[in-house]
Amino acid sequence: GDVEKVVEVKIFPSYVYIKMVMTDESWHAVRNITGVTGFVGPGSRPTPLSDAEVEALNIEEVKVRLAVNVGDNVQIYPQCYIGDNVTIGEGTKIYPGVKIYEGCKIGKNCIFHAGVVIGADGFGFAPKEDGTFAKIPQLGNVIIEDNVEIGANTCIDRATMGSTRIHAGVKLDNLIQVAHNVEIGENTVMAAQVGVAGSTKVGANCMVGGQVGFAGHITVGDNVLIGAQSGIPSNVAGNCRLMGYPATDAKEFARQTVYIKNLSKLNERVSNLEKNQK
Repeated sequence: GDVEKVVEVKIFPSYVYIKMVMTDESWHAVRNITGVTGFVGPGSRPTPLSDAEVEALNIEEVKVRLAVNVGDNVQIYPQCYIGDNVTIGEGTKIYPGVKIYEGCKIGKNCIFHAGVVIGADGFGFAPKEDGTFAKIPQLGNVIIEDNVEIGANTCIDRATMGSTRIHAGVKLDNLIQVAHNVEIGENTVMAAQVGVAGSTKVGANCMVGGQVGFAGHITVGDNVLIGAQSGIPSNVAGNCRLMGYPATDAKEFARQTVYIKNLSKLNERVSNLEKNQK
């Protein structure tokens, strides 16, 4: 019979499970990564079908759902969603509840912890004359290279055009927001609650403390160390240590902190001097 709708799609390490509603009865489709093994009805055993037989079924919606390239030894836990035309490299582990939207590319030996979202729309809206906002289509994807680990509930948005790119060896902690068209260089690590605004480029081998905020459309060089809760409003050269908001050289920030702590004493001294002059 004809397909009315796809009810359920589940991705497992070695196969894709699809449940369809058809005009005459419900069927289950089971497909290995390397080819279709069979269509089965309730209570029946899989019946192998040739590629030609599958092609003749002309079930476009099912074919699109099966356009997922999953490498060897990939582990995908329950309640995950893998969108159309996603590629996942060998040895990658995807924990429960991860969502990978259509068209995203995942490298080898990556680890995505529970609740990670890859490829949701970037935050793009254009103001209209009536005070409302028009949504800007987000047409790009996310590319995550090999050996990347992403902590629980971290979100990496798809690019407006082109790709949001996380280079090889990057380690991201829990609850990090990476906006559209961001690029994070090789072996950079970021602690929890970092936010990287759109189109910012962070260099390789950087270390970023928790709750650091990056403004959009800036470039941060390689080998930069950034202390927790710092704010990065503009471009940063490589090979430096930053702290504070707006972020400044870490030693200068330490001196400024001492000055701020002594402001009340300084104010008292100035007030006493003014009184004595009178």
